[in-house]
Amino acid sequence: MNLRPTAFNMANQMSKYYMMGIGLDALIACCTSIPARNMGLASEAGCLSPGAWGDVAVFKLEECNAEFGDHPYSNPQCQLRQGSKRFRPVFTVKNGEAVFRDTML
Repeated sequence: MNLRPTAFNMANQMSKYYMMGIGLDALIACCTSIPARNMGLASEAGCLSPGAWGDVAVFKLEECNAEFGDHPYSNPQCQLRQGSKRFRPVFTVKNGEAVFRDTML
C-alpha cells in the first residue's frame, strides 16, 4: 500500500481509473492527447507523430491485489477501493532517448 497521497504518480492514477471502469483507449487519451491539446501542445506532445517530442511511457498491466484511495491514507475519512490490476512502468523514452528500463522484466 502506498502511504503517500494517491496522486503520487501516473501509473497509480492510471491503475485507479482503470479499476473504476475507464477503458484503455480512453485512459490513454486522458493521459496523453487530451492534456497536450488542453495545453496547446497537440502537435508536440501526446502523440507519436513525425516532429513530435518523442516521449513514450510503456506500462505492463499486472494482476495483483491493489488498494486505491482518494485521500492520503492518514485521513480517517479516506475512501478505499480494491482492484485486481495495476499498471507498472517498464520503459520510458524522453526526447527520443531511452531514460528508464525496468530490469525486473
